[in-house]
Amino acid sequence: MSDMQLQNIVDIIHKCHTWIDVGSSFHWKDTAVSRHGMVQTVCCRCITLRACHSNNDYVRGQE
Repeated sequence: MSDMQLQNIVDIIHKCHTWIDVGSSFHWKDTAVSRHGMVQTVCCRCITLRACHSNNDYVRGQE
């Protein structure tokens, strides 16, 4: 995913969600995925979201 696409996603979250704040969009994490019947580790970009207000099962401050 390009930096431009990621920035567009972050902008949409800011515009459309009143109870979610983007904590960080620059983290890279290793994630296990199943591919061709085998488990492989893939490094991918993550967006950290934080609840600004309580909503349903999410409490304020939860990431």
